[in-house]
Amino acid sequence: MDEVLRERALLAQQLVDQGIGPEELTSHLETGAFLAHLELADGRELGTFDPRSDRDNTMKVRRAELRADGGSLDGAHLTLAVSTGSLSEIRSRMVGVTFLTGLAGIVTAALFLGSAIRRVLTPLESIVRVSREVKRGIRGIRLGSSKDDAEPDQIASEFDEMLDYLERAEKAARVSEESVRAFIASAVHELRTPITGIRALSEAVLAHPLDADREELLRLHMLMMGETHRAGRLIEDLVDLARIESGNFELQRELVDIRKLVGEQVDRSRLLHPDREIEIAPAEPVVVDADPVRVGQIVANLLDNACRATAENGRIHVDIVRHVGIVVITVSDNGPGVPAAERERIFDRAVRLDESSDEATMGAGLGLTVSRGLARAHGGDLTCHECEGSEGGGLFHLLLPVAELSGEQESVSPMQRLGSAMN
Repeated sequence: MDEVLRERALLAQQLVDQGIGPEELTSHLETGAFLAHLELADGRELGTFDPRSDRDNTMKVRRAELRADGGSLDGAHLTLAVSTGSLSEIRSRMVGVTFLTGLAGIVTAALFLGSAIRRVLTPLESIVRVSREVKRGIRGIRLGSSKDDAEPDQIASEFDEMLDYLERAEKAARVSEESVRAFIASAVHELRTPITGIRALSEAVLAHPLDADREELLRLHMLMMGETHRAGRLIEDLVDLARIESGNFELQRELVDIRKLVGEQVDRSRLLHPDREIEIAPAEPVVVDADPVRVGQIVANLLDNACRATAENGRIHVDIVRHVGIVVITVSDNGPGVPAAERERIFDRAVRLDESSDEATMGAGLGLTVSRGLARAHGGDLTCHECEGSEGGGLFHLLLPVAELSGEQESVSPMQRLGSAMN
């Protein structure tokens, strides 16, 4: 309060310097709880405060001598006073105002923080709610966040994207699991057929007396050998397919004359199927860097399928054409062909075009799957197309990259080679 009185005394001197009169000065200084006593040089006294009356020292007093360039206020003595009771009242009011101001600030801050906390916690509560729903098996539920840049909205958006990814992965895993189950069921069913045949033939052989007809026993043994071969081939296909799909498959590559290799497989098919007309078009020698056993396996599978698809005296044609950086081996027949909707599906595992067909004729449904995997392991492909012409039938293209011999320069990528060959 001394500081307030000092500042008020300085204000009085400033007013005097501005030429204010004694009455006006007293009137300016006596405001609120403040009192003033002005004693002029000529002995006159102005103001409501009488310093002589404060015997109980209940007033806070400050005295000052005024200076003026002439006039009635030059040399006047000013006494400023304020009641200590008023001071207490002022303090109480200031405390009250400060408390109310602080309380208002606290309430405002609480409202603001509450809004901010709710804005932060609402997405988190929604995440907890959606997580519980997902845990109970409900799918497709999302937070539905906005596209704002606020951090809670970004968290909600990332959470929705994570749910999308997890549901896609779950769906893919379910499809894969169903495919594996179907594959295993088909493989077990296929293995059961030759095993059942072997058991039945073995029982038939044991049931024959030792002096039975030799030709009949030989026929039974040949049938048993065929069933054994069929079971062994199925197991080999299963092993090959597992290695191909796991990426743990090694090719024994070497430079191979594809014309010679295909010719050998054609000769084999002619021996196995003498009632089929199998032709191979003349072709120039083409060298590929490939595993001859695996490429032979692919060509043999295509020829065997063509022989099974055609009736007696059916016609099968093999063609070898070299394109830029790639060779295309075509196997076509005059059988029923492959429907357009099935030309890609036949390369899936354990797929049959005719579920009612004789299983001994249709095979295990793995040959084309393994053949395509082997072709792609060589950097090529195996595809099925419509056979042009009036006879129709099936048509398969086996595409293999040509070996780059010394002196040959090719700037075409493998994918461009495949595309140009397909066109």
